[in-house]
Amino acid sequence: MAEESISQSTSPTGLYLYCIQAGTRGPVKIGISNNPWKRLQSIQTSIPSPLKLVAQWAGNREDEQELHLRFKKFWVRGEWFRPEPEILNYVLMAQWASEQSLPLPEIPIIYQPPRQHVPRRESPLTKKKVSGIYKKRYRGADGQLRTYRYVRVRCVGKDGRCHSKSAPFDGTRTGARQVREQLRAQLQGDRE
Repeated sequence: MAEESISQSTSPTGLYLYCIQAGTRGPVKIGISNNPWKRLQSIQTSIPSPLKLVAQWAGNREDEQELHLRFKKFWVRGEWFRPEPEILNYVLMAQWASEQSLPLPEIPIIYQPPRQHVPRRESPLTKKKVSGIYKKRYRGADGQLRTYRYVRVRCVGKDGRCHSKSAPFDGTRTGARQVREQLRAQLQGDRE
């Protein structure tokens, strides 16, 4: 780590916001410290991948909280965030502005409309919606506990209704596959 690659501007409060990245593509940590290089060394002892100080700039705790709030959609854990270009570009701009004694850049708020529910397309009967292998236990006429294994195939037709068929099988995967194919063929025939 070359300490001279990141120039240290003077902070009136003595506190610096910093961005530390784990590896080249790993998560980034946005935090505050009076000595970011010492903080990097203390974090490095608990993280196996090499850390690098991406940027540092003068700031205070309110700035740190604002950054955490604004980048919460990229949050991973604690003060760690996914290395999205939006975060990395901001911290580099903030460091540059601090070095030039300019005000920190505004964090753009990108409006994301709420996700709307998109209804499922109707699937043809040849495609199963839900199918499975089931077991039922019951007592036979002789009082013995028996297991009934069956395959159920459900699918949605063009009318939007659910159609279902089930049939017993021998308990093997091959048997289940054969019965499932037969049931699909029957459902396809019922549809036509």
